[in-house]
Amino acid sequence: MEAWDKFIDFIETKYGKETTDKWARTLKVIRFDACNIFIKSNDFFQTQWINEYIFPLAKEHFVDTNGKSIRIHIDSDEKKAKVKQIDKAAPVNFTSDPVFPTSTLDQYYPSQDNSFTHKALGKIFGFDTETNTLKTLLEDPPNPVYIHGPKGSGKTHLLMSIKTLLEAHGLNTFYVSADTFTDHVVHAIRFSKMQTFRKTYRNIDALIIDDIEVLSRKNATQEEFFHTFNTLQTTGRIIILSSMFSPRKLEGIEERLVSRFEWGIMLNIDITSDKGLCIKLLNERLSLLGLVIDEATQSFLINNFSTLDKLASAIEILSKNSISETITFQGAKPILDKLIRQRLLDELNSDKILEEIAKVFGIRVVDMQSKAQTRDCVLPRQFAMFFLRHELKMPFMKIGHIFKKDHSTVMTSIRQIENQAEKNHEETLYYINAISTSLAKIKSGIETAKL
Repeated sequence: MEAWDKFIDFIETKYGKETTDKWARTLKVIRFDACNIFIKSNDFFQTQWINEYIFPLAKEHFVDTNGKSIRIHIDSDEKKAKVKQIDKAAPVNFTSDPVFPTSTLDQYYPSQDNSFTHKALGKIFGFDTETNTLKTLLEDPPNPVYIHGPKGSGKTHLLMSIKTLLEAHGLNTFYVSADTFTDHVVHAIRFSKMQTFRKTYRNIDALIIDDIEVLSRKNATQEEFFHTFNTLQTTGRIIILSSMFSPRKLEGIEERLVSRFEWGIMLNIDITSDKGLCIKLLNERLSLLGLVIDEATQSFLINNFSTLDKLASAIEILSKNSISETITFQGAKPILDKLIRQRLLDELNSDKILEEIAKVFGIRVVDMQSKAQTRDCVLPRQFAMFFLRHELKMPFMKIGHIFKKDHSTVMTSIRQIENQAEKNHEETLYYINAISTSLAKIKSGIETAKL
């Protein structure tokens, strides 16, 4: 065991304490002798990490007192490890996500609050935002460029714009959402395509990743992104990231990544609901698409899609679903009503549910999410878990993460509410009805649509 401990300490000098603690020190030693050690990994991803990062070093550095190599054996019992056999020949495509033709920097309409970010991106990536002309890329640009702002502020539009700009400069640019990046990592590991994955992601001029917060608590994905980031950074390639949160407000992202996100420049944007900008976007986008709409439809669009991202999406959907280039209110309203209904359902997220339950019980959301075990906090917490599960079909573990509870506690809480409801428990039925009524008002918000 002394030789194993020394080898783990050596691994730490190569990959750092955080990585070693997570991937190497969590390995369980089953048995060992003078020439062999048998270890048990926690899951498929850890097994792959061992194969890739430990085995290449073991022959030279995991040796006995005589300098003879000690062989490492991984427990491969399929029933215990629950590892499925994977077809290594299965096709895997690592391709960039598509970008929208209208997502260009000249089609982004910044409010006064967002104008600095808009101009800064133009200067960095070679675009004059005043004249809408291509310029020279900034020499020695900040790296990475980290854009953060709330959902609907236009981050995706800006990232797609940057991809289009960089390609206009002749750079090989790869754009993906963090969900796509995660899927690529998982497929690469499962199908033994890591070399193909790395060749795709590291032999490029610029990497753009949207919604980086999605990598939260995805250890294997963060590990691979860390090495990809380092490779690109040290070789002078461009990295652009976006998130709803500033680096220091990211949860479940390793500190070594957070610190790297802060190396370059951080640019903030906010939701734009300036009516003048909305009218400008409406007119220019209609002209671009070759559409003509009547005054009633214009008023309905401006009044019910009050932010630029929602308005742009509504125009796009209206264009795709209209059979004529001339659109009347009679033809447009059913399409837009459906879009509003879907938008309202989408807005019924976990945050909104927690807010409504907090109102019903007369407490704060943070009280529900605290560790307090008083009835005033426990009861609304149980109802919150119940409604997150039933309204959003949210996984138990994800609900547990919101309240910092394990999934068994979540399951017990939900089952308790369900059992009480089945027994017609008066208090339980009262709160279920009150909360359901509150949420129903959100779902039926279409009734308040303004002409």
